[in-house]
Amino acid sequence: MRDVFARIEKRSIISLASLFFASFLAFHDYLSYEPLPETIENDVSLDPHRVTIDEAQDGEAISGVVSPSQKISTVAFDEGKQEKLLVVGKGDTLKSLLVSAGLDKGNAQDVVDAIKKVYNPKGLKIGQGIRIQIGNDPHSGSVILSHMEWRSSPEQEITLSQSNGRYQAKKKAIELKKYIEGVTGKIHSSFYNTAVKLGAPSNLVRAAIQALSYEINFQHEPKPNNGLALLYEVYKDNKGNVVRYGNLLYAAIAVRGKLRQIYRYEGLNGASYYNHHGESVVRGFLRSPLDATKLRVSSGFGMRMHPVRGYTRMHKGVDFGAPPGTRVVAAGSGVVTKAQYWGDFGLYVSIRHGDYTTEYAHLRKIAPGIRPGSKIAQGQFIGEVGSTGSATGPHLHYGVLYKGSHINPNSIKMMPAQKMGKQDLAKFIAYRKSIDAHIDAKPDKEEYVFSIKNKHSMMS
Repeated sequence: MRDVFARIEKRSIISLASLFFASFLAFHDYLSYEPLPETIENDVSLDPHRVTIDEAQDGEAISGVVSPSQKISTVAFDEGKQEKLLVVGKGDTLKSLLVSAGLDKGNAQDVVDAIKKVYNPKGLKIGQGIRIQIGNDPHSGSVILSHMEWRSSPEQEITLSQSNGRYQAKKKAIELKKYIEGVTGKIHSSFYNTAVKLGAPSNLVRAAIQALSYEINFQHEPKPNNGLALLYEVYKDNKGNVVRYGNLLYAAIAVRGKLRQIYRYEGLNGASYYNHHGESVVRGFLRSPLDATKLRVSSGFGMRMHPVRGYTRMHKGVDFGAPPGTRVVAAGSGVVTKAQYWGDFGLYVSIRHGDYTTEYAHLRKIAPGIRPGSKIAQGQFIGEVGSTGSATGPHLHYGVLYKGSHINPNSIKMMPAQKMGKQDLAKFIAYRKSIDAHIDAKPDKEEYVFSIKNKHSMMS
């Protein structure tokens, strides 16, 4: 029995000794700790200006976010002030972030009120980094904020400064420079997979396929080792970071030794894609101006019983039933002729495409920038499905007119190639030559080999 107690007593002494030694080391580390200002400043993962290249959809900006590895990171600097990097997390507001950084609620609200004059704080996104400088008021001892800044978007910076207890907020546009860049190569598995692996943005690859589809059959014609090339706009900040991608400018593919090229050109009838001779490659309208997965045809073209009026009348279009807010896009490139509330049609947009006009009615919302005279590209967002005007429920009324008279939208199979006028053609040829200066297409037996000239050149 004594041996048992002896062993227990021995283990207790060893445990106490280990605990005392560990505590001594921790206390020694605490006394010898010195903060390293470089830790935060040189940590790229915490830089609010660091840009991550996500997949951009419909030309949207590439998001600039910081790594939310720490909720608040702090570094000391001169005059007793501190600089903190606040990382926006789920459920955070600007005020809650400032309070968590040490400001009292009243002071934090004053900051928010000043910011609201130039920016809506509700626009903060998870992962955004906000740099602030704080210090202690020499009279009250409370924490005060002297400076704050963050990149609210890839093209805009918000700053706030404090002087004599008053806050002043400003927004500053970030100057972006536009470059022409692109990719070239030979098809391996498919045009899409090859172009994306080469580094082209996926949405622009899809745009190239859509435009080239008027010329070739992508299900059967492209083969391995066929050459491809894409040129597109890239916007960069003054540090050379890619902020966002712009338009697809050029796409080419060589099929069975025949070179197919398209050029994006903005002429009198809006932006569209043209072949080497200046002929529009777009030979028809989109079958549906809505996402095909979210629609159903609720009423076709022809005579019908009007759902509101209660009598039979001609229905001069096609109705697509869809959830409210579903995106509506332009069926073809053209110029907006009307964008307003228009009687029974409610919110209404019409677009002229040469001899044709398309119309979109009962919208819940018309997209920003859609107004008479605006040039529109095929597939461009123009509004949202709604039920304004004489409508029994959310749907899109889609109509097509030819030389001023309504026709069945489903009757349009293929239109003749739209040719430019002499004035537009001369401008197009000059523009085409400027694009050709960036690409080299050389025949090689039965194939073409593409290469890019003047890589990363800036656009004027």
